[in-house]
Amino acid sequence: MLTSAVGHARHAVALDQSLAEAHATLALVLVSTAETVEAASAARRAVSIEPSNWRHLFRLGHATWGDERLRAGASMLAIYPDFAFTYFQMAMVHVARGHLRDAETVLRQGAAVQDRQIGRGGRFPALGLHWLLGLVRLRLDDVDEALVEFDREASFAEPHRLYGREYAICAQQGRGAALLAGNRPDEARIAFQRALDLYPDHAQSHIGLALAAGRTKDGGKSDQSFAAAVRVLDLLKSTRPFEADVVRASLLAARESLSEAVATLDTLLVKAPPGFAGWALPVEPPSGATSFSKKGLKRILSRLASRAV
Repeated sequence: MLTSAVGHARHAVALDQSLAEAHATLALVLVSTAETVEAASAARRAVSIEPSNWRHLFRLGHATWGDERLRAGASMLAIYPDFAFTYFQMAMVHVARGHLRDAETVLRQGAAVQDRQIGRGGRFPALGLHWLLGLVRLRLDDVDEALVEFDREASFAEPHRLYGREYAICAQQGRGAALLAGNRPDEARIAFQRALDLYPDHAQSHIGLALAAGRTKDGGKSDQSFAAAVRVLDLLKSTRPFEADVVRASLLAARESLSEAVATLDTLLVKAPPGFAGWALPVEPPSGATSFSKKGLKRILSRLASRAV
Protein backbone atom coordinates (compact mmCIF):
# COMPACT_ATOMS: atom_id res chain seq x y z
CA MET A 1 0.00 0.00 0.00
CA LEU A 2 2.86 2.38 0.76
CA THR A 3 4.49 1.62 -2.59
CA SER A 4 1.17 2.30 -4.28
CA ALA A 5 0.81 5.61 -2.42
CA VAL A 6 4.25 6.75 -3.55
CA GLY A 7 3.38 5.80 -7.13
CA HIS A 8 0.14 7.77 -7.07
CA ALA A 9 1.85 10.81 -5.55
CA ARG A 10 4.57 10.74 -8.21
CA HIS A 11 1.91 10.46 -10.91
CA ALA A 12 0.08 13.46 -9.47
CA VAL A 13 3.28 15.51 -9.60
CA ALA A 14 3.90 14.40 -13.18
CA LEU A 15 0.37 15.43 -14.18
CA ASP A 16 0.67 18.92 -12.69
CA GLN A 17 4.00 20.26 -11.46
CA SER A 18 2.24 23.37 -10.13
CA LEU A 19 -0.03 21.41 -7.75
CA ALA A 20 1.44 22.04 -4.30
CA GLU A 21 -0.70 19.35 -2.68
CA ALA A 22 0.86 16.71 -4.95
CA HIS A 23 4.40 17.66 -3.87
CA ALA A 24 3.36 17.80 -0.20
CA THR A 25 1.69 14.39 -0.40
CA LEU A 26 4.75 12.91 -2.09
CA ALA A 27 6.88 14.30 0.75
CA LEU A 28 4.58 12.76 3.34
CA VAL A 29 4.70 9.24 1.93
CA LEU A 30 8.42 9.33 1.09
CA VAL A 31 9.24 9.92 4.76
CA SER A 32 7.63 6.56 5.50
CA THR A 33 9.97 4.89 3.01
CA ALA A 34 13.01 6.61 4.61
CA GLU A 35 13.69 8.53 1.39
CA THR A 36 14.21 11.68 3.41
CA VAL A 37 16.34 13.65 0.94
CA GLU A 38 13.73 13.47 -1.82
CA ALA A 39 10.94 13.97 0.71
CA ALA A 40 12.50 17.20 1.90
CA SER A 41 12.91 18.43 -1.67
CA ALA A 42 9.26 17.70 -2.46
CA ALA A 43 8.07 19.44 0.70
CA ARG A 44 10.17 22.53 -0.07
CA ARG A 45 8.63 22.65 -3.53
CA ALA A 46 5.11 22.55 -2.05
CA VAL A 47 5.91 25.43 0.31
CA SER A 48 7.49 27.46 -2.48
CA ILE A 49 4.23 27.18 -4.46
CA GLU A 50 1.89 27.88 -1.51
CA PRO A 51 3.96 29.40 1.31
CA SER A 52 0.99 30.28 3.53
CA ASN A 53 -0.59 26.81 3.54
CA TRP A 54 -0.13 25.36 7.03
CA ARG A 55 -0.47 21.77 5.79
CA HIS A 56 2.54 22.16 3.52
CA LEU A 57 4.57 23.71 6.34
CA PHE A 58 3.68 20.81 8.61
CA ARG A 59 4.75 18.30 5.97
CA LEU A 60 7.96 20.25 5.45
CA GLY A 61 8.64 19.85 9.16
CA HIS A 62 7.78 16.17 8.92
CA ALA A 63 10.21 15.65 6.03
CA THR A 64 13.11 17.71 7.39
CA TRP A 65 15.16 17.72 10.56
CA GLY A 66 17.14 20.00 12.82
CA ASP A 67 16.87 23.76 12.36
CA GLU A 68 14.82 23.42 9.18
CA ARG A 69 12.15 21.45 11.03
CA LEU A 70 12.10 24.02 13.84
CA ARG A 71 11.73 26.89 11.37
CA ALA A 72 8.93 25.09 9.52
CA GLY A 73 7.19 24.39 12.81
CA ALA A 74 7.42 28.00 13.96
CA SER A 75 6.02 29.22 10.63
CA MET A 76 3.25 26.67 10.75
CA LEU A 77 2.23 27.55 14.32
CA ALA A 78 2.15 31.24 13.43
CA ILE A 79 -0.67 30.32 11.03
CA TYR A 80 -2.35 27.51 13.01
CA PRO A 81 -1.26 27.55 16.68
CA ASP A 82 -3.70 24.82 17.70
CA PHE A 83 -2.06 21.99 15.75
CA ALA A 84 -0.47 20.00 18.56
CA PHE A 85 1.41 17.50 16.40
CA THR A 86 3.73 20.33 15.34
CA TYR A 87 4.81 20.81 18.95
CA PHE A 88 5.60 17.09 19.04
CA GLN A 89 7.70 17.36 15.87
CA MET A 90 9.69 20.27 17.28
CA ALA A 91 10.21 18.53 20.62
CA MET A 92 11.73 15.56 18.78
CA VAL A 93 14.58 17.79 17.58
CA HIS A 94 15.25 19.09 21.09
CA VAL A 95 15.27 15.55 22.48
CA ALA A 96 17.73 14.36 19.84
CA ARG A 97 19.99 17.31 20.65
CA GLY A 98 19.83 16.44 24.35
CA HIS A 99 18.15 19.77 25.13
CA LEU A 100 15.53 18.27 27.41
CA ARG A 101 14.48 21.52 29.07
CA ASP A 102 13.73 23.02 25.66
CA ALA A 103 11.79 19.87 24.77
CA GLU A 104 9.83 20.14 28.00
CA THR A 105 8.87 23.76 27.29
CA VAL A 106 7.57 22.90 23.83
CA LEU A 107 5.79 19.77 25.06
CA ARG A 108 3.95 21.62 27.84
CA GLN A 109 2.64 24.07 25.24
CA GLY A 110 1.57 21.21 22.99
CA ALA A 111 0.07 19.19 25.83
CA ALA A 112 -2.18 22.13 26.71
CA VAL A 113 -3.41 22.14 23.11
CA GLN A 114 -3.93 18.37 23.24
CA ASP A 115 -5.99 18.73 26.43
CA ARG A 116 -8.21 21.39 24.88
CA GLN A 117 -8.83 19.28 21.80
CA ILE A 118 -9.73 16.23 23.86
CA GLY A 119 -12.07 18.35 25.94
CA ARG A 120 -13.86 19.65 22.85
CA GLY A 121 -14.39 16.15 21.54
CA GLY A 122 -12.68 16.78 18.23
CA ARG A 123 -12.59 14.02 15.65
CA PHE A 124 -8.79 13.80 15.43
CA PRO A 125 -7.35 15.31 18.62
CA ALA A 126 -3.60 15.12 19.02
CA LEU A 127 -2.06 12.39 21.13
CA GLY A 128 1.46 11.64 22.36
CA LEU A 129 2.42 14.94 23.97
CA HIS A 130 1.92 13.71 27.54
CA TRP A 131 3.73 10.46 26.74
CA LEU A 132 6.83 12.25 25.45
CA LEU A 133 6.69 14.74 28.31
CA GLY A 134 6.63 11.76 30.67
CA LEU A 135 9.78 10.35 29.06
CA VAL A 136 11.53 13.70 29.42
CA ARG A 137 10.56 14.00 33.08
CA LEU A 138 11.71 10.43 33.67
CA ARG A 139 15.07 11.17 32.07
CA LEU A 140 15.31 14.16 34.44
CA ASP A 141 14.78 11.72 37.35
CA ASP A 142 11.28 12.92 38.21
CA VAL A 143 9.55 9.55 38.52
CA ASP A 144 6.41 10.91 40.16
CA GLU A 145 5.62 13.49 37.48
CA ALA A 146 6.53 11.02 34.76
CA LEU A 147 3.90 8.64 36.11
CA VAL A 148 1.34 11.45 36.12
CA GLU A 149 2.06 12.21 32.47
CA PHE A 150 1.94 8.56 31.38
CA ASP A 151 -1.37 8.07 33.18
CA ARG A 152 -2.76 11.20 31.56
CA GLU A 153 -1.74 9.94 28.12
CA ALA A 154 -3.35 6.57 28.85
CA SER A 155 -6.60 8.28 29.82
CA PHE A 156 -6.73 10.03 26.43
CA ALA A 157 -5.40 7.28 24.16
CA GLU A 158 -8.62 5.41 23.48
CA PRO A 159 -8.38 2.78 20.74
CA HIS A 160 -10.96 4.46 18.47
CA ARG A 161 -8.85 7.62 18.21
CA LEU A 162 -6.18 8.22 15.57
CA TYR A 163 -2.96 6.74 17.01
CA GLY A 164 -4.95 5.80 20.11
CA ARG A 165 -3.77 2.20 20.37
CA GLU A 166 -0.15 3.17 19.66
CA TYR A 167 0.00 5.75 22.42
CA ALA A 168 -1.93 3.53 24.82
CA ILE A 169 0.90 1.01 24.36
CA CYS A 170 3.56 3.69 24.76
CA ALA A 171 1.91 5.07 27.89
CA GLN A 172 1.95 1.65 29.56
CA GLN A 173 5.53 1.00 28.49
CA GLY A 174 6.56 4.39 29.84
CA ARG A 175 4.72 3.73 33.07
CA GLY A 176 6.55 0.43 33.43
CA ALA A 177 9.91 2.16 32.89
CA ALA A 178 9.07 4.78 35.52
CA LEU A 179 8.04 2.11 38.01
CA LEU A 180 11.29 0.26 37.37
CA ALA A 181 13.19 3.49 38.00
CA GLY A 182 11.24 3.87 41.23
CA ASN A 183 12.17 0.33 42.28
CA ARG A 184 8.61 -0.97 42.01
CA PRO A 185 9.17 -4.00 39.76
CA ASP A 186 5.94 -5.83 40.60
CA GLU A 187 3.86 -2.86 39.45
CA ALA A 188 6.17 -2.43 36.46
CA ARG A 189 5.42 -5.97 35.36
CA ILE A 190 1.72 -5.17 35.32
CA ALA A 191 2.26 -2.07 33.16
CA PHE A 192 4.46 -3.85 30.64
CA GLN A 193 1.96 -6.70 30.43
CA ARG A 194 -0.84 -4.22 29.75
CA ALA A 195 1.16 -2.88 26.83
CA LEU A 196 1.63 -6.41 25.51
CA ASP A 197 -2.08 -7.14 25.92
CA LEU A 198 -2.66 -4.30 23.45
CA TYR A 199 0.08 -5.45 21.06
CA PRO A 200 1.85 -8.76 21.76
CA ASP A 201 4.77 -7.94 19.42
CA HIS A 202 5.90 -4.74 21.15
CA ALA A 203 9.58 -5.52 21.57
CA GLN A 204 10.47 -2.80 24.07
CA SER A 205 7.69 -3.94 26.40
CA HIS A 206 9.03 -7.50 26.27
CA ILE A 207 12.45 -6.13 27.24
CA GLY A 208 10.91 -4.12 30.06
CA LEU A 209 9.01 -7.15 31.29
CA ALA A 210 12.22 -9.20 31.24
CA LEU A 211 14.01 -6.58 33.34
CA ALA A 212 11.12 -6.32 35.80
CA ALA A 213 10.89 -10.11 36.12
CA GLY A 214 14.62 -10.24 36.75
CA ARG A 215 14.23 -7.73 39.58
CA THR A 216 11.61 -9.98 41.20
CA LYS A 217 13.87 -13.05 40.83
CA ASP A 218 11.54 -14.67 38.28
CA GLY A 219 14.26 -15.99 36.01
CA GLY A 220 11.91 -18.14 33.96
CA LYS A 221 9.66 -15.21 33.01
CA SER A 222 12.70 -13.03 32.32
CA ASP A 223 14.16 -15.59 29.91
CA GLN A 224 10.77 -16.04 28.25
CA SER A 225 10.38 -12.29 27.73
CA PHE A 226 13.88 -11.88 26.33
CA ALA A 227 13.16 -14.72 23.89
CA ALA A 228 9.95 -12.99 22.81
CA ALA A 229 11.87 -9.78 22.16
CA VAL A 230 14.38 -11.67 20.02
CA ARG A 231 11.53 -13.18 18.00
CA VAL A 232 10.04 -9.73 17.36
CA LEU A 233 13.48 -8.40 16.46
CA ASP A 234 13.76 -10.97 13.69
CA LEU A 235 10.52 -9.60 12.20
CA LEU A 236 11.59 -5.96 12.52
CA LYS A 237 14.84 -6.50 10.63
CA SER A 238 12.99 -6.83 7.33
CA THR A 239 10.21 -4.30 7.94
CA ARG A 240 11.67 -1.52 10.13
CA PRO A 241 15.46 -1.84 10.08
CA PHE A 242 16.24 1.34 12.03
CA GLU A 243 13.79 0.43 14.78
CA ALA A 244 15.31 -3.06 14.76
CA ASP A 245 18.74 -1.58 15.50
CA VAL A 246 17.38 0.32 18.50
CA VAL A 247 15.65 -2.81 19.80
CA ARG A 248 18.81 -4.86 19.32
CA ALA A 249 20.84 -2.26 21.22
CA SER A 250 18.26 -2.27 24.03
CA LEU A 251 18.42 -6.04 24.23
CA LEU A 252 22.21 -5.99 24.40
CA ALA A 253 22.18 -3.28 27.06
CA ALA A 254 19.62 -5.16 29.13
CA ARG A 255 21.94 -8.16 29.03
CA GLU A 256 24.94 -6.00 30.01
CA SER A 257 26.62 -6.29 26.59
CA LEU A 258 27.23 -2.56 26.54
CA SER A 259 30.08 -2.38 24.03
CA GLU A 260 28.01 -4.31 21.48
CA ALA A 261 25.02 -2.08 22.17
CA VAL A 262 27.13 1.01 21.54
CA ALA A 263 28.49 -0.47 18.31
CA THR A 264 24.95 -1.25 17.11
CA LEU A 265 23.80 2.32 17.64
CA ASP A 266 26.98 3.69 16.11
CA THR A 267 26.28 1.68 12.96
CA LEU A 268 22.67 2.85 12.93
CA LEU A 269 23.60 6.52 12.99
CA VAL A 270 26.27 6.06 10.32
CA LYS A 271 24.04 4.23 7.84
CA ALA A 272 20.75 6.07 8.46
CA PRO A 273 19.77 8.72 5.91
CA PRO A 274 19.50 12.34 7.07
CA GLY A 275 16.58 12.70 9.44
CA PHE A 276 15.18 11.58 12.73
CA ALA A 277 16.46 7.98 13.00
CA GLY A 278 17.23 7.23 16.64
CA TRP A 279 15.85 10.59 17.82
CA ALA A 280 14.42 9.16 21.09
CA LEU A 281 17.64 7.54 22.30
CA PRO A 282 18.25 10.18 25.00
CA VAL A 283 14.94 9.26 26.66
CA GLU A 284 14.38 5.70 25.40
CA PRO A 285 12.93 3.43 28.14
CA PRO A 286 13.60 1.13 29.82
CA SER A 287 17.08 0.18 28.69
CA GLY A 288 18.12 2.68 26.06
CA ALA A 289 20.44 5.64 26.29
CA THR A 290 19.07 6.57 29.72
CA SER A 291 21.12 3.71 31.12
CA PHE A 292 23.80 3.76 28.41
CA SER A 293 24.75 7.39 29.06
CA LYS A 294 26.00 6.47 32.50
CA LYS A 295 28.25 3.82 30.98
CA GLY A 296 30.14 5.61 28.25
CA LEU A 297 27.73 6.32 25.43
CA LYS A 298 28.36 10.06 25.24
CA ARG A 299 29.92 9.67 21.81
CA ILE A 300 26.69 8.18 20.42
CA LEU A 301 24.55 10.92 21.90
CA SER A 302 26.95 13.52 20.54
CA ARG A 303 26.65 12.03 17.05
CA LEU A 304 22.86 11.98 17.36
CA ALA A 305 22.87 15.64 18.38
CA SER A 306 25.13 16.58 15.48
CA ARG A 307 22.63 15.02 13.05
CA ALA A 308 19.95 17.35 14.42
CA VAL A 309 21.64 20.68 13.65
